[in-house]
Amino acid sequence: MAVIGLNNLILVASDAAVAERLEAFYTGALGLPVAFRDGEKWVQLKGAAKLALASSEEAGTTATGAIPVFEVADLDQARAAVLAAGGSVLAERDMGAHGSTLCLRDPAGNLLHLFKR
Repeated sequence: MAVIGLNNLILVASDAAVAERLEAFYTGALGLPVAFRDGEKWVQLKGAAKLALASSEEAGTTATGAIPVFEVADLDQARAAVLAAGGSVLAERDMGAHGSTLCLRDPAGNLLHLFKR
């Protein structure tokens, strides 16, 4: 077997209210447009790779989180947008010539990183 590529990264929302907050966060703070919606069960977002937000019913009861990493042009602007949208900044890391990252939590508590070259 050979992996062709990453098809999706799914973040699971525990209920409809959390799903709404996640969608508002990822579309508002990060500017990812909605590509597809299946009622309250699934929201497919566009970006460099596909990110999906799924209900726990859709994802399965044993689903756990993942850490998406999004590249951004301006970390200060991204930090402000994340905080305004209900996210929280946990840490910032300067990796010298490799770039910088912000470690964040979205409104549902999922970890994500923002990366700037």
